[in-house]
Order: sequence, then structure tokens, then C-alpha cells
Amino acid sequence: MYTTTQEEAEASKNGISGTISINDKKAYALFDTGVTHSFVFESYRRLGEIGSTSLDMPLHISMPLKDVVLSTLICEKCKISISGLDQEIDLVVMVMYDFDVIIGMDWLHEQRAKVDCYRKMIPFNPLN
Repeated sequence: MYTTTQEEAEASKNGISGTISINDKKAYALFDTGVTHSFVFESYRRLGEIGSTSLDMPLHISMPLKDVVLSTLICEKCKISISGLDQEIDLVVMVMYDFDVIIGMDWLHEQRAKVDCYRKMIPFNPLN
């Protein structure tokens, strides 16, 4: 897995950032087609009192400025709210500094999202 910084995200065509809600708490999010999983920043998780459980196996996460970070926690079935639409999302817990959450391909795929890089928009087409 690979994550990115705010400066890299703004310069990249892989991601779009904005404000969303996780478990009814405002979050600064990066929607990034370049990452496989979705992540939550550990401090945001603690402040939002989002529960977590241990992963069966630790995840090795490649960072832009560091070699590899291990994550051993996941927040399952968090409520993600975007433009009045509520869905569930699983978020791997890790240390990040530029975003509260990174929404990756795992969730974007489930939502049948289509990333419009030119307009910096993401239309969602969930099956339900």
C-alpha cells in the first residue's frame, strides 16, 4: 500500500480532497485512486472516539518519505456521510499528518465511483 502527503495530493491527478463526515464528525479527506485501502489518522480516531479492533495480520504501508509503516488496527463499519448520503467504510488506522482520512480504491470501488479529474468531482453510483 502507498499513501501520500497533502502537497503531493494537490499536485497529483490521482486524488481529490474535501470535507466529509465520519461518524458524524467533520473530517478533511483525500479521495485517492492510487491507494488500495482507506485510512484514518490515529489522532482523528481518538478525538472522534472511533472504536478499533486488531487486524488479523499487520499491514505494511509504504510512505512517501519513509520506508514502511506497520498498522495493526482497523475501524470497521464507520459511517461516512457525503452530500447527505450515508454509507459504511472500514478504515485502517495509521499515523498521517495532512489528512484526517484517506479514501482509497476499496471504498471507491464499492460505490462505483467515477473520478472526474478535470472538474475535481467524484460521482457515486452505489448499488443500494
